[in-house]
Amino acid sequence: MLCACGGGGDEGASGNNNPMWIYIDGQSFPAVVLTGTVGGLSQLRGTAYCGSACPPGDAAFGYCPAYDTYLPGPAVNITWTNHATGGTGQAVHGVSGSCSCLFSYCFTSYSHVWVVYDSIALANGENFLEARVTDAAGNAATDGVTITRASLYGPKGVTVYPGNDELFVATYNAINNGIVVYGRTDSGYATPKRTISGTATGLDSPWSLDMDAAAEILASNPIGRNSIRVYPGNASGDIAPLRIVGGTSSGISNPYGMAVDKVSNEIFVANNSANSITVYPVTANGDVVPVRTISGASTGLAYPGSIAIDSANGEIFVANNSTDSITVYPAMASGDVAPTRIIGVAAAGPAYINGIALDSINNELYVANLTGKSIMVYARTANGNVAPVRTIAGAATALSAPQGIAVDNVNDEIFVTDGDFSINVYPRAANGNVAPIRTIH
Repeated sequence: MLCACGGGGDEGASGNNNPMWIYIDGQSFPAVVLTGTVGGLSQLRGTAYCGSACPPGDAAFGYCPAYDTYLPGPAVNITWTNHATGGTGQAVHGVSGSCSCLFSYCFTSYSHVWVVYDSIALANGENFLEARVTDAAGNAATDGVTITRASLYGPKGVTVYPGNDELFVATYNAINNGIVVYGRTDSGYATPKRTISGTATGLDSPWSLDMDAAAEILASNPIGRNSIRVYPGNASGDIAPLRIVGGTSSGISNPYGMAVDKVSNEIFVANNSANSITVYPVTANGDVVPVRTISGASTGLAYPGSIAIDSANGEIFVANNSTDSITVYPAMASGDVAPTRIIGVAAAGPAYINGIALDSINNELYVANLTGKSIMVYARTANGNVAPVRTIAGAATALSAPQGIAVDNVNDEIFVTDGDFSINVYPRAANGNVAPIRTIH
């Protein structure tokens, strides 16, 4: 993530009307946003100018003399420093030239090209990178660029484990594709406690997360894998799943939404492309047939994308992406059943439901509204096209594209994954244009 770009470096005199300057012309960042400690800025490059080496022009009387493309350069030294880490290094320097004719004068231009080929290690957070050119007389000029290295990229589903004071986040991207674990109270450019990712995990753009009664972490893989994968709650690194639920018989098809009923010990899966809800024992493994399936014209399911379980009241809530509605069913529903009620969100203004979370203790339903850049809170028993009882929205909230949401009743907080780089935390009862109490970037 480029936070400031170089250009127009500091100037210092190296003779009459002979300034020195240096530019950071371009950057190549294939691995700037990463988790862990590997990788960094792969290349930093630019140009430098030392005025005393560049004659203003020679009388040529209509023609330019022949010259070599690569011209001898002055004695200059170009270095870089990362002020966040204290790292330093040398740039590779070369000089090229060109010749042009204007009004019978020949102008020879020198371009001092420099590049850093070695990887520059980046700290989490802001890294101010400075390039410096110094000539033989000690004259110097600098230019700089700030690069932010995030430990979090592409957050989607989120779940809280208050027992261990941990926060689990599904990262849906090709850079740190997996599950990132933070301390519950982390903020700023926090370093993850651990990350579950790698070939053995089989994680491929995970979307939803939940934890079962045995403190195992479950992740849905909607694209390519079409599966639910289960890992130990303390898993770290490139670890194989304990169990995988998926296959032709399972009915799992683009499982964006997934939630665990810790009372009945069942997994509920919202199959986006199949317009169905499938249910499995929490111990299921392999290509198993669901114990129940909700599907058919009467269900009102329309590309279901998120699901929440109300164990206390025996209900399931399903967010439908194409109708921006939330349909509610009995937890034991099966077949082509109509919802017991439908919550429409049109009364709140423009909406696209990305994630939902249920608070059975306070009888409230939380809805992440991508289009409205807001969190809408409804009564658990809401029915019809009703207005939310509270809305978190406005510039102070820092919400840009809310994705997933989780409620922590133990600590009275809600966690919202937002945009590509943030998790915002608010008081559970927050209302209006309120700032987050902390943010993980």
